[in-house]
Amino acid sequence: MLRDRTTFGICLAAAFGGALVFEVRAGGLDPSLWTDTVNDHAIVADCLDLDVCPTLGMGTSVAGVRIGVSWVQVLALARAAGLDLPACLLAMHALAALAAALGAAVAARVAGPVAGAATALASVLLTAGADYHRDVVYNSRMTFFLGALFLAALAAVASSRRGRDLVAATVVAAIATEVHALCGLFLVPLAWVAVRSRRRWTDGLLTIIGFATLVFALAPSSWIENVRGVLSSAGTWPGSAGGSAGIGTAEVAGLVATAAAIAAAARERDGTARPILAATAVLLATGLAAYWGARLAGAASASDKYLVPWFVPFAAALAMAAGSLLRIPRADAQAACRRGSGGPIAVAVCLALGAATAAAPVPIRSGRVTTFDTPALTFGDVAAAAESLRRRGWDDDKIARDLKGPEAASAVPAILLLAGPGAPEGPPAGDREAAVLFKVRPERLPGVLPGGFEVLSRDEDGAAVLVREDSRLDWGRFRACTSAPDGGGEECEDSGISRRPEGAFLRAFPKVPGVPADDREERVVTLRIPILPGAAREVRMPTLGGVCRGRIVAAGPPGVATADGERRARIDDGGGTGELVVAWHVRGQGCEVPSWSGFPPFFIEATPETADVLDRMLMQWWR
Repeated sequence: MLRDRTTFGICLAAAFGGALVFEVRAGGLDPSLWTDTVNDHAIVADCLDLDVCPTLGMGTSVAGVRIGVSWVQVLALARAAGLDLPACLLAMHALAALAAALGAAVAARVAGPVAGAATALASVLLTAGADYHRDVVYNSRMTFFLGALFLAALAAVASSRRGRDLVAATVVAAIATEVHALCGLFLVPLAWVAVRSRRRWTDGLLTIIGFATLVFALAPSSWIENVRGVLSSAGTWPGSAGGSAGIGTAEVAGLVATAAAIAAAARERDGTARPILAATAVLLATGLAAYWGARLAGAASASDKYLVPWFVPFAAALAMAAGSLLRIPRADAQAACRRGSGGPIAVAVCLALGAATAAAPVPIRSGRVTTFDTPALTFGDVAAAAESLRRRGWDDDKIARDLKGPEAASAVPAILLLAGPGAPEGPPAGDREAAVLFKVRPERLPGVLPGGFEVLSRDEDGAAVLVREDSRLDWGRFRACTSAPDGGGEECEDSGISRRPEGAFLRAFPKVPGVPADDREERVVTLRIPILPGAAREVRMPTLGGVCRGRIVAAGPPGVATADGERRARIDDGGGTGELVVAWHVRGQGCEVPSWSGFPPFFIEATPETADVLDRMLMQWWR
């Protein structure tokens, strides 16, 4: 027990305050446009507006596993309470800071208040290269908090051995599992601590039964489906997932933290510290064993995002192990406090660590950028685009059909969620007018914007740009075909991009018949798009990061359009009609997982002058 509660409180406040400042610096207050966020909020909109609420959860990158029933319920509750996305993002920043404080509290019990404050700094630094986005509202961010909350609950059980603490930890683990199935691994250290601390194997059995009962009761349909899915797809897991084979900061820190916690637990003799260290070691070892096992088996992509629930426990374990193995912080800090001289020193060190946490450099992959170091559109940018298009007379059908861009697959449903259903504010837009929405760094903006270019919003990352120009392509009616990579088994049907009717499930997502909605199967998707009469246009198939790269198959007839290789085509000035044929090899080179979204990928179609400007502005997207 810490002798100086004031020092303890100040150090925890420093950990929380420093982490909160860092979270806001790194993630901002306007959430980035993210596919998972759009998907989640489309489901929430259906749940609240149509009373069609999911009971199965969302699919995952692990075949046969569904997650997030409770996560959707949390989002629905937030929306029902009037919280918009920026408010949800701020709440997530606060929860992440609270997670750092919880980790600090656990570390302080073992190694003193200074070690607690160091935990917050370590939790920030450990995410430097991690696949963890602070600018996004999604359930992985919630697991950052839930992992820390479970660590605190587990430490309480290990040190107190009280039944009510074990019940509380079981409830935390069950709720965390309903937010993300990955947290189901918490059951292993929970059962271990139940047996170890209570000295009865029946307590471990009752813990497992209680956990399973709670998880099933919270979402029975989801877990019935999970069991079926896992059993049916287990044989197809190896080699099914992609990802880098490298090892990042979080993985190295996890291995070091686990080894250090085991060594410290073996050496520690303090009756409070030793069981906490041992329980933490089991928690870390379980997460790492499952992570590396899944990577080696190919059951999940090689991404450290699957370690997010263990980030704070990693940091706390490093701080606790350092204090325990060095045998300095706990005893010396308390003795100094009793003499009246250590309190101010400990407080000064904690405040310095809190300031260092707040001022820590923002990692590229944790900041407001996409995977390809490109500014991401935010929901604020999307709202500005919706307002501009409404003023131009665009209705929901036209937004679904004629808005393009590198992030259109997420931007279009996001606009329909934010701005629709609704009537256009201006006169009806011309049938031929199309628009391209994207974000560029400030240095990519021309000194003088050409006609049709509009800067919607600016922030420290870049400018959101909307480009309007008439199109020669008819996206309302085309022919969609799918075939095997060798061309066999081709199936075609009449198609076109349109908005789903009111009352339809996931009505915010445009409907594109004949185009596969997912990338689970390798295939070639071909669109035969009618060319309408009008002025000269160029079609360019750029190579953009995160965008499925296609090829131009054909353009014609002669005198109307001509293909110039697989990357360019020219549509001649005149009144003739023709056809542009474009194709994408889903799961093939240039269209690897997860760049296929089910929405026709972006390519440039504009006047030659506008196409040149777009090429220069979009060079940052090249890969």
